[in-house]
Amino acid sequence: MESYIKADTNKRRELLKDVEKIDINAVSIPAKPVDIDKIEWFFSTKELCRVIYDLKDADEIKINPGLVSTKQDWNIVGFKGGSEPGVINYTHVLQKEKDKDVYSVSVTVNDTANLIDENKVAELTSRLISLIGDGKI
Repeated sequence: MESYIKADTNKRRELLKDVEKIDINAVSIPAKPVDIDKIEWFFSTKELCRVIYDLKDADEIKINPGLVSTKQDWNIVGFKGGSEPGVINYTHVLQKEKDKDVYSVSVTVNDTANLIDENKVAELTSRLISLIGDGKI
């Protein structure tokens, strides 16, 4: 990881070629955040909303409904998220009814020193989704 952080773009590409050689079963997830400010995906929520909106018709983002509890009540539900210690992201694309507005919702929380209360972040995101579903946004 230190080599990757210190490397330029070309060297990073070379280092990434070796990732497939790593035995995933031998890798442990750390219990606290590790260098998340140096080695992570650095996208803003605005960028994530744009990407998931552009992918709104792709079947791949519709496999997991994320935090939408009643997928059948929506015309479009797409989701991509991720987490690790100190990082959580929920990004959804949503359309309640065909020919109505399409919304992108992206919530990201980072903490370089502490674990994040994922339940609080999920609750906030679920509330935003509910506002869209109830027609209040």
